[in-house]
Amino acid sequence: MGHNPEGHAPLVAAIILAAGSGIRMGGPKALTQLDGRPFLEHVAETARAGGCRSLFVVTAHQEVRALVARLGLESVVNPSPEAGMFSSVLLGLAAALRIPGVHSVLCWPVDVPKPRAETIASMITESRAGAMDVLRPQCEGARGHPILIRRPCAARLLACDPADTLRSALRSLGARLLDIPVDDPGTVLNLNHPCDISGTES
Repeated sequence: MGHNPEGHAPLVAAIILAAGSGIRMGGPKALTQLDGRPFLEHVAETARAGGCRSLFVVTAHQEVRALVARLGLESVVNPSPEAGMFSSVLLGLAAALRIPGVHSVLCWPVDVPKPRAETIASMITESRAGAMDVLRPQCEGARGHPILIRRPCAARLLACDPADTLRSALRSLGARLLDIPVDDPGTVLNLNHPCDISGTES
């Protein structure tokens, strides 16, 4: 299922944030189709290809959990998604950090389904070599997703208020953040409305 640490050390996990109602999209974004496949499938495939070996999907929707099971991932239920995205981040981090040997956690909103596997791999390589707490892709000056959080910082985040935001929590912790320049427009492409999908399909 979601765990597959064999032969990979240090281990990188991914948490895919998919608990939002997707009102503007007309339903859960994880299920929205892009190139004939749901957003969640795109994200999971890219995360795996980029080097993530344990994938958790934080959701509040039964239909999304059914897709999670079909994809061989692991669900983390957010019982109060109205609390905001950071509540999902904390639930996902708690699940990921229970895995022995996890070095870093990739935090990935499901409505950013187009980053390249090469971008993920380069972020993971940088996190293993450097000493920064958080790595974030930056494309043509714009900051994007997903972000990579090293284990010590992720563990400290668990003590933060779920009503906060990830950005604010990282700032309050004094987290050291590195923006990594990437040639990957998918990292800054948020798909929030059906019209956003037009022109992005292959």
